[in-house]
Amino acid sequence: MTFRYVHVAPDFGGAGTFPVWERTPGFDGGEVDPDTSEFPEQLIQEFLAWNEKWETVINSDPGGTDEERLEFDREGRALAKRLRTFLGRDARVTYEISAGPENGRIIEAR
Repeated sequence: MTFRYVHVAPDFGGAGTFPVWERTPGFDGGEVDPDTSEFPEQLIQEFLAWNEKWETVINSDPGGTDEERLEFDREGRALAKRLRTFLGRDARVTYEISAGPENGRIIEAR
């Protein structure tokens, strides 16, 4: 079995952009296609809604309040943790912090 590497971060691209990337060596890298992934439908829909919030609130002008940005980051961390739980012990899920003083830092979802 191959150890799997997956990365979560908000992405530009409009409605329907899926904010999860495959980073496993030997696999086609890039954005995961939610239509062909094994992820549960509810989790897919939550990721899509989270990324839509990035497009319409956080990354818009004026860019959301500090509290909205921090709540968005908390939601993203929680989604990354749920994905890590779903994928199991043979996966590493990383998350790119998207608000606050650590904006842009990549952490492991645990």
